[in-house]
Formats: sequence, structure tokens, C-alpha cells
Amino acid sequence: MVNTLNKKDSWEWRGWYVALISAVTAAISAASASQFSTTLAPLALKLGVTEDAIALSDPLKSAVVVAAMLMAPTVIKKCGWRLVYILSLLSFLIPQSLMPYAPTYTAFLGLKALQGFSALMFPLFLALIMEWNDSHHMGLATSIFTGIFYAGGAVGGTIAGFATIHSGWAFSYHILSIMMTLLSVVFLLTVSSKQAKPVDESQPQNKGAYRSVVQNKLTWFLVIAFLPTIWTIQAIWADMVPFGLGLGYSDSETGGIMGISAVAILIAALLSGKASDLFSNKSTHRLNARIKMLSVGTVFIALGVLAMFVIDMRSPGLLAFNAVTFLLSFGAAWGLGAFYCIIPEVYEGEQVTVANGFIGGVADMAMPLSPIVMAIVGIGMNRWHLAWLSCVGVCLVGLWAAYKIIKR
Repeated sequence: MVNTLNKKDSWEWRGWYVALISAVTAAISAASASQFSTTLAPLALKLGVTEDAIALSDPLKSAVVVAAMLMAPTVIKKCGWRLVYILSLLSFLIPQSLMPYAPTYTAFLGLKALQGFSALMFPLFLALIMEWNDSHHMGLATSIFTGIFYAGGAVGGTIAGFATIHSGWAFSYHILSIMMTLLSVVFLLTVSSKQAKPVDESQPQNKGAYRSVVQNKLTWFLVIAFLPTIWTIQAIWADMVPFGLGLGYSDSETGGIMGISAVAILIAALLSGKASDLFSNKSTHRLNARIKMLSVGTVFIALGVLAMFVIDMRSPGLLAFNAVTFLLSFGAAWGLGAFYCIIPEVYEGEQVTVANGFIGGVADMAMPLSPIVMAIVGIGMNRWHLAWLSCVGVCLVGLWAAYKIIKR
């Protein structure tokens, strides 16, 4: 009996460790998004192109990210998780190290596209976390991962701001490469799979389950309801730094603003999943309760954007800018913890795995679209308020989809 309890305790500790080390490692990869946005001007100057051209490389990378995440289960099944992780690591490190020295714009675009394949590690991390954690606290474990991961996207701007001041903009690329290498060594040495083959990481082969998910109207409403989260998170990652610079803030000040965003993202992601559990457990309609909790974040996003129109955020109004950034980031991240626990309320068995991959993959199409809109309207036309209004538009559509689910 004692041995059984000790084994269970050890298993639970291992599960939390896998969730934490995976989250921190993934966060460094995510940090490269906002770190990159701090170097638009020097990269444009070096390559002899406009900042718009540099910023438009983000949608290219995002498109590859979507493709990588969709193909990841098949690749992991055939190659094994360790080899896939090493390949995804190299896909991150090689471009991250060489991008500051790209000789031509074409070479730069190639490096950005290659870095998109590092997204193979994201579903790999989730599969290992689900393998090692008990179903009773799976929601909290995945919330820890998504919270730290997406918070890392904001932290990159903070790291880059300080690195640029002390050692130049190119060093901001190298510091992330060094951190990623060290954490990956720890990850590879201390994490293992409980199975000989990563079966949980493979796509279900049941075509009936896939067909049922795709033909279910709720699937498409869920995709739309999740879009405000993906759209706004990507906008914050890629464009909050150039937005701050346009308002007159320095590199260090915009770095601090992204630190505020990281805190908001982490808090929201950790709270939302637990709040959804508490609310749904007290409701007779669990799905409706979880959808309503997801919609709370959508409302916060809209409020954060609308606050930009009534609050003067220009330098030296750093406190106001921090407050708006916190509200917007909090709302965007709320869906990270509140969404994934909705899936088991709608689907059963293999459909749950199919729905996770399909809905996440389709919703991630917003990853390349959001930076395109923000870059063209915000950076190119210098109409930042109009660019941020795109988030409100997506929120309205997301709330409509949530309403359709509740009134189904």
C-alpha cells in the first residue's frame, strides 16, 4: 500500500515536472516573436528594405507554423519524439543565430520560413504532458503549459529591450539561442516517454471520427469562438512593440510593456481554466457554462481595444499604456485556459483528439492573417487604432458564434 502511494506521488511529481520544463522551454521559442519585432528597424536598414517588408515575414512564418502543427502527429509517429524535438530545435536555432547576418532579403525570408518548423515541438510538448498527468488535473497542467508558453511570447520583447541597450540588437537573437540550447539539454536529459512509441501523439486513423467532427456545426462555431484569442495574441506578440515605439516610447520602455503583457497572459491563462471548472460544476448545462466563461475573455479584448480610444497612451503616459496592455493581454489569454476544456463537453472518444487537432489547426489560420492586417494598416498606413479595431471585429464574430452554441 505504501509502495503504491509512493509510486503515485512520484508519478504526479513527474507529471508536474514535465509540464513545467516543457512550458519554460516552449516559452523561449515563443519569445522570439516579440523579440523579432524589436529589431524591425535595424534589419530593414541592413537589408535595404522597408520595415513593412520585414514585418510581412511574420505571416510567412505563421503559415509554416500552422502546417507544422498539422503535420506534427504523423511525423512524431514515424520518427519518434526525440528526433522530432531535435529537428524542431535546429529549426529554431539555425535561423535565430543567422538572421542578423542574412545577406539578402530572400535569404532572410528563407530563415523565417525555416523557423516556422520549430512549431513541431508544441504538439509534442502537449502529448508528453497528457501522457504523464492524471485526468483529474489535466486542465491545470495544460493551463500551466499554455500560460507560460504564451507569456513567453511577451517576455521576448523585454529580453530584447535590455539586450539591445547593453550589447546591440543582434545579441537579442543570440541570448534566446543560448537560453533555448541550455533548456533543451535539460529537457532531453530529464524527460522521457512512458511508451515505446508516442501513440498518443499520432492522429487517429478513424475516418468516421474525423468526418463526424468536420460535419458537426458546433465544430465550426467553436473555431470562430476561439478566433479572438488567436488573432489578438498574435497581434500583441508581433505588433505591440512597434506600436509602443510609434507612440514615442524607447526600447527599454516597450520591453517593460511586454513584461506587463507577459504577467497578464500568465495570470489569465491560469485563472480561466479553473474558473471554467468551478462555473460549469455548478451549472446544469456544462457546455453553455464553459462557453460563457470563454466569452468573458472576448469581452475583455474588446474593452481593451476600446480603451485605446478614450485614454491618451502617448509618451510619457506609460502608466496608461501599461494598463491598456494588461487589459488587452488578459482578455486575449483568457481563452487559452477556458477553451480546451470545452472540447470534452462536445465530443467523445477519438473525436476529442480529432477535434483538438482540427479546431486548433483551423483557428491557427488567424496567425498569419493577424500580422498582415496589423502590418499593413498599423505600420504601413500608420493607422494603429484602425488596426487594433480588427480585434474588436473578430470579437463580435466570436461572440456571435458563442451565442449560436448556447442557443443551439
